[in-house]
Amino acid sequence: MRDFYVKDDKTGHFLSEIQQIWLIENIFNFDRMVGHKKIESYFALHQDIQVTETYKLEFGSAFWFEAGDYSYGSYQTDTDKKATRPLSGPDIFDRIREYYGEQVALYFRFVTHLAKWCIPLGFLALLCQGYIIYTLQIESPLIAVYAAVVVLWANLFTEIWKRIEAELAYRWGMEGFESSEEDRFQFINKSTTDAVLARDPVNGNMRYQVNTTSKTLKQLLSTVIIVLIMACVVTTTISIYSLKSYLQIQFQNIGIPSQFSATCASVLNTVQIMAFKYLYNFVAAALNDFENHQTQTEFEDSMISKLTVFSFFNSYISFFYIAFVAGTIAVVDTSSDDVATTAANQCGLTGCMAMLSENLLIVLLTSLSADKITEFVVPFLTLDSISTILSCGCFCSKEKKETRKEDIVENFRRSEYDFSGRLADYTTLFVLFGFAI
Repeated sequence: MRDFYVKDDKTGHFLSEIQQIWLIENIFNFDRMVGHKKIESYFALHQDIQVTETYKLEFGSAFWFEAGDYSYGSYQTDTDKKATRPLSGPDIFDRIREYYGEQVALYFRFVTHLAKWCIPLGFLALLCQGYIIYTLQIESPLIAVYAAVVVLWANLFTEIWKRIEAELAYRWGMEGFESSEEDRFQFINKSTTDAVLARDPVNGNMRYQVNTTSKTLKQLLSTVIIVLIMACVVTTTISIYSLKSYLQIQFQNIGIPSQFSATCASVLNTVQIMAFKYLYNFVAAALNDFENHQTQTEFEDSMISKLTVFSFFNSYISFFYIAFVAGTIAVVDTSSDDVATTAANQCGLTGCMAMLSENLLIVLLTSLSADKITEFVVPFLTLDSISTILSCGCFCSKEKKETRKEDIVENFRRSEYDFSGRLADYTTLFVLFGFAI
């Protein structure tokens, strides 16, 4: 491949592809050169007239369902003009990045990655679920086989995403971003105890630095509060399934199938998850502001850690309880005059797998529906929209709804898709991914 590299006439050294890109990016405004068609590709090898299809650069995934159009393999050699021409311009994620920024573009790239990878898993799950319904074997050995496939799928999903994320960081120029990040405005102006004016040990200049003692104490207080909220979640979960044991006996005595007690417990568990979720969002935001982090990345990382840990605990504690605890706790009927007899365990007559499946179905559908209603329906429930619907303005009016000016004003009034909005969406995807696993 020596002939396909650029040779420095002065040094006689051959520059690699990465060295060429590094050199060009440090000398020229690279994006502007591409936009004005001064150069045709982001890769120097694409300008070489000797490059053929044999040496075409391809960074696409090996899986057919994973972002086949999002790769550098969309370039081909034009044999007539002896130069490489891109088959298409920047893809949709590049355009989102150019308009909304890297963080928003990365979110939509991750959503696409998750959606595409869920297609084959969902197809396999549909076949397995159909077999279980056909045979009525709730605890079929096929579940163990499917679980092994899910474990393999999850590892492939995360490893491929790491590669894509690293590629995007390089492509969008985000490598080493944190090393040169500026301090948050709140860090310097919010409190004098957190930001200490001291001499930088590297360059000797006076700059604001973190008071590690104050930061450690604040983080310790935040940890204690979060642990207390988690203890409340555990206590509520135990109380719900204690009530489930009571209902199980009562339903059995009055002739109602005792399995309905598991349904009641799942509904209460869903209410518990949603209530603690909204309560914790306010607490986590207040604690994160209280800690007063130095940079925006540290602020966001801390908030992500708080929400991730609690969301995992709050969303899945009931499933761990059913899988590993409920089957060992006996449900005893002590209401009769006879000696107390053991009716069953908390899983009921159908077993823990059926109870686990029912709990997953109810929690998943309810929480997902609540999130979508909050995201898509509630923002439109304004006085203007309600009055328009009541006046039959949406269906009866044949005139143009709004002018260009009104359209701009309406878009301006919409809420900004900021860090809190992205974090809420990421948290929802995190929880749904955990339910799938």
